[in-house]
Amino acid sequence: MLLNSMRCLPVACGLVAFFMTQSAQAQSSGFYASLFGGASFTEDADLSVLVPTAPPALLSGEMKFGNGWIAGVAVGYGLDNGVAIEGEFSVIQNRLKQETLAFPAGATTIALDGRLNTYALMINGYYRFTSSSAFTPYVGVGIGTALMNIKAKPESDPNWFQDNDIEFAYQVIAGFSIAINANTSVGAEYRFFDTATPSFTENVTVQFDNQSHNLLIKLTHKFGQHPQ
Repeated sequence: MLLNSMRCLPVACGLVAFFMTQSAQAQSSGFYASLFGGASFTEDADLSVLVPTAPPALLSGEMKFGNGWIAGVAVGYGLDNGVAIEGEFSVIQNRLKQETLAFPAGATTIALDGRLNTYALMINGYYRFTSSSAFTPYVGVGIGTALMNIKAKPESDPNWFQDNDIEFAYQVIAGFSIAINANTSVGAEYRFFDTATPSFTENVTVQFDNQSHNLLIKLTHKFGQHPQ
């Protein structure tokens, strides 16, 4: 929800600032690149629909999503003290399942075709805990912006509802990596991803929260980085 997103913004900004401060105080150990992909589970969301009648009608309800996927790439700079800063591009796609709207005569549930695509540009900060083995746990946080594209229609309707919106986004990350060799590792990661509430307009205006839980596999390669 937007309120929750705004409450988390100072924390997210503070953590990213901490990581960047640490970067300035430590000797660099090199660049790295990551590829990742996995499953995405978007939370059912509160829904509002503004219908431009005279007077306008505001309907409330719930949007339900099917399971989806996440994929992306990141390039970053890792340090000997376990801190890393990176830029990331990711895509999250989730299927729209159904919407329930509260009308004066009662609630109506509508089965949907369509999907919600989220294209995110993020700046992430990580801290990798010191480990004497190949197993390294880590935590992270990211802030950035997300372009969201919706394409949806009732199953019985041939007409598509389509629109885009750009909003603030943040994510909280926890995972682990296992070193394959001195420069390459593979790992597993959990991410909670959230945006400010998007607004989509085509004949009617639709708003709902965009919060997802993401489980992914990540492959990382370090370029000329010192063994740690």
